[in-house]
Amino acid sequence: MIRLAFPVAALIGTIIAAPAHADEESALALARQIVADAYPQAQRAEMFGGVADAMSAQMMNAVGADVPPGVRAIVEEETNRFLAEGKTVLARHIPALMDSYAIAYRDEFSEAELRDIADFVKTPTGSTFLMRSVKMIENPAFADANEAYISEIMAMMPELRKRVESRLIAYLEAQDAG
Repeated sequence: MIRLAFPVAALIGTIIAAPAHADEESALALARQIVADAYPQAQRAEMFGGVADAMSAQMMNAVGADVPPGVRAIVEEETNRFLAEGKTVLARHIPALMDSYAIAYRDEFSEAELRDIADFVKTPTGSTFLMRSVKMIENPAFADANEAYISEIMAMMPELRKRVESRLIAYLEAQDAG
C-alpha cells in the first residue's frame, strides 16, 4: 500500500504543480498582443518618460513657496539630471516592463475579457486609449489634485524623518551595546 501511495502522491503533486496550461498560455499570448497593439514599441520610452516627467513636475510644483529660489534651482537641476540618467536605465527595462504588463493582464482578466480588450484596442479609439490613459497624469485637473496630495505628504516628511532617525539610532545603539 505504501509503495502505491508514493507514486499516487507524486502524480497528484505534478498535476497540482503543473506549469501553465494551454488556457494560460493562450491568455498570455493574447495579453502580449494587447500590449503590442496598445503600446506601440516606438512610443514606449516616451510613455514611461512622460509619466516620470509629469510626476517630477508635480512634485516640484507642490514644494512650498518657502523654499529659497537657490535651493529650488539646485533641486530642480539635480532632479532633471537624475531623470535624464534614469531614462537611460528605463530604456533597458522597457521590454521586461511591457512583458510584465502582459503577465499582469493575463493574471487579472479572464481570457474572454482579454479577447474583448484585444478587440477594443484594434478599434481607432481603442488603439489610442491605453497610451492616452497614461497621459491623464498630465491633465491639469489631475495635476492639481496630485499636487495637493503631494504637498500634504511632504508636510508629513519631517516628522517621519525624525521618527525613523530616532528609531534607527536607538536600534544601532542597542546593537552596539549587545
